Amino acid sequence: MWFGYTLWSKVAVVFLTAFFPVVIGTYDGLHKSGVVYKELLLTLGANRWQILRKTQIPPALPSLFSGLKLSIVYCVIGATIGEWLGGSRGLGYFSRRMAGNLQSAEMFAAVFLLSALGIVLFLSIKLLENIILQKRGIHR
Repeated sequence: MWFGYTLWSKVAVVFLTAFFPVVIGTYDGLHKSGVVYKELLLTLGANRWQILRKTQIPPALPSLFSGLKLSIVYCVIGATIGEWLGGSRGLGYFSRRMAGNLQSAEMFAAVFLLSALGIVLFLSIKLLENIILQKRGIHR
């Protein structure tokens, strides 16, 4: 309601559905790092940025990617809901219109395309995760 029925309302819904899984996953991952390594770097004179980069970010990457994989699927769902509620085009609007007209084949085609989009986006994040974690030498 705050953003009206424009594109920005749909962007806000997508942002809100994607924000929390990424933040919570990253927050949990940043707190997984070992205290021993942090204390070692502190005794060697490391600053906060060096400690974050060397001991907190590498163990947090799997949790960050888990949050990203969840949120990318939630983005598809959020965009679809945004189109259902106030859209005039898009697959969410199309599926709502087809359901209202009792055209189940077209509605299921839209649902299938949305599912395929979610799967493709999930697999792209998974591929990016594999590349980055393999490059950094982190094993899941």
